[in-house]
Formats: sequence, structure tokens, C-alpha cells
Amino acid sequence: MQCDCKWYIVRTRRLGRTYRRISIKKIYALQFKEYYMLFKSSPCKLALCALVAGVVSSLVTNTAHAQFGASEQLVRVAWQDAQDRSLHWGEFVQVGPSIVFQDQGKISSFPALNNSQMLGTMQRIDNMLVVGVRGGGWVAVDLQVTEQPHGDHSDYTYGDSPRVTLSMLSDPGKYPIHLYDYNNEFYLANDPMNGFTRINPSKLMVGGDEALGEFYQGGGGHITLAAVDKKVAYSTWIKPSESGGGRVDVVNLATPGSASIAYSFESPTPGLHGAITKSGKVFMAPSDGIIWVEADVDLSKSPEEVKVNHISLGKTPMTTNPTEPERSPVTRTT
Repeated sequence: MQCDCKWYIVRTRRLGRTYRRISIKKIYALQFKEYYMLFKSSPCKLALCALVAGVVSSLVTNTAHAQFGASEQLVRVAWQDAQDRSLHWGEFVQVGPSIVFQDQGKISSFPALNNSQMLGTMQRIDNMLVVGVRGGGWVAVDLQVTEQPHGDHSDYTYGDSPRVTLSMLSDPGKYPIHLYDYNNEFYLANDPMNGFTRINPSKLMVGGDEALGEFYQGGGGHITLAAVDKKVAYSTWIKPSESGGGRVDVVNLATPGSASIAYSFESPTPGLHGAITKSGKVFMAPSDGIIWVEADVDLSKSPEEVKVNHISLGKTPMTTNPTEPERSPVTRTT
């Protein structure tokens, strides 16, 4: 039986090294609780394949507990169940020579969603997990795992079950279509509001107004964004501008609110959908190829001074009409 879930590995410690994030593409729940896993995250693929290769049945689990006694927690996992709109959790545990997965069921404090809501994107920073809820907003979850650095490696303390610290489901406009981690801060793209919200994860632990973050105007339609050094963010528009190019808003992160856009510039082609920053540069993906600019962290440039570097990879029907996705013909047989 295939389990249609999205998985998110929180942490794992093994062989004296720290592995921060592992994405699991698919998990098949077979008879006798056998677990077979396909790994996507390359830095951790080898380590976890060694940990969980093979099949662990309930009989092996019970025998290992009886023979070897104490267990050691290795990985805490949180995943979505799309069918019942719930968030689950579990752990990989070493019991003697065996690695077993213990499914702990639903996170009890996660709010019940209605039929018009569905789980969306997730992002983790340290012990805080933010879960987007389409048609609702977002939920913050404390995963209750604490890091203890020891120079060349880290140990982790596993606390009680994950708990919800903040639930923001009353405003569907704040649902993050895209959710980012830049410089250990959450950035939630709020498409209906033509802007994004910036949240310090430490504030999510204590609640209050500060936990709601700060809203910035910038980007629109279907926003992707890249934030640099907690100073400036590049937020995109997917629709073509009046001149037929793609609009990018350069946002001053020191000035939240409706006046946060420092200036805007255009890419040669529209359909901007994808942004990331690396080595002082910001890379974005229009409908034709890739563009990149030097990050203007001091906001010292004018729109005319921005040099847009463009690597064209060829044009498609999406280049001139990026809001309409390309569709392949469907042939039905009866």
C-alpha cells in the first residue's frame, strides 16, 4: 500500500557528523510494517541509506528491545497526510544493532482543517517548523529538538512530542505559496497581498505580536524571492510588465510596510518564477533562461544602473504568455 505523504527529516546525528536536512521522496508502508525509502537529499543519502537499508519488521523491533534494552534517538521526522489534512511525526531509533522507525501518529495540537483548506509548503529553521495551509494561512510547530554543538559535530536532545506554538489560519491571504529560509529567518510569500512576511523563528517560541513577523510590499502575482544579508530582498512578478519584460522589486528590509520597495528593474523576458542568492549575486528564472544581478545590499543603485545578465536557453510559448502553463495533448482511450 502506497502512503501518499510529504516527508521532512528534521535532524539526524550519526558517525560524529551533523546532517541538517534530508528530504524523503516516497515511503511505502508494506505488510508487517516494512519500510522502504527513496532518498533525494544527496549530502545525507549515503548516511541514511546505511542506516535504514533493508526491511525492519515489528518482530525485529520487539526482539531488539528485549535483547538490547535502551535505545538511542537518531532522527525526528514530521510529515503531512494529504488525505486527512493532518501533520504526523515519528523517529528513527537505534536499538542495539537495529535501526527501527517508530510512528508516533498525529501531532495532537495541530489544528483541524476544513474541506476548503489543504496542507502546503513547509520549511524548518532549527527546532521551528512553519507549515503553509492553502485557504487558511500558516502554523508554527516546535519540533522539540535542541542542538548541542561540540566543535566538529553536534549532539541533539530530543524533548517531548512536537507542539504547535502559533496558528494563523484566520487570514487566507497570508498563505505562503512559497516559503524560504534566508539567514535563519522565514520569508513567506503572500501572493494575494503582493508582498511577503519576514519572521524571526525565535519569536515563534514566545508568541505575541512579534511572532507574526513584518510585512513588506514587493513582488506580485506568484511571488518568488531572494533575501541577502538581512538587508535587501529581490521579489518577482510572474506577469509581463507593460514593456513585455519581467518586473523585479528591490525591497529595503529596514523599512517594512507599504513603502518598502526601494526601486524596481526589468528582466529581458517575463514569467519570473524562481529566485535564489549565492556569493553576493541574485539569480532568477524567467521564461527564457536565467538572469542574475549583483546584490545591491547598500541600495546605492538606481534602476538604470542595474546590470541584468541574461543567459538565454531558448523561447517557448510561455515566453510571451507566462501566465498560461504549457499543456501537452491528452489522448483518452475507452
